[in-house]
Amino acid sequence: MNSIALLILQGVLSSLGLFVMKIYLGNAKASIVAGDFLDRAVLMACGGFSLYVVSFGLWMLILVKTPLSYAYPISIGITLLVTSFLAVLFLSEVIGLARGIGMLAILIGVVIIHTSR
Repeated sequence: MNSIALLILQGVLSSLGLFVMKIYLGNAKASIVAGDFLDRAVLMACGGFSLYVVSFGLWMLILVKTPLSYAYPISIGITLLVTSFLAVLFLSEVIGLARGIGMLAILIGVVIIHTSR
């Protein structure tokens, strides 16, 4: 698998892990306090954490194969864009004009960094 595919996969897994933890951690905490360790919220929060751990493992693999000055900005850009997309789509968060323009600039930056390699 080439480095851009690994970076995209790492960014998506990281974003999904963060997103799932965001949704379930509050309820998971309440379930754990109540002693219900197999509650759906606890299991989902653990699943989100697992996705995040897998994304970290991919990040370690990427660092071995790819220059940091290439990998880091692309990883951060992909993670920011995917996380923001999920927040808008599923959490009803609003991205204003200024933030939207900033995200577009990040996307353009990711493309420029990738094509300049």
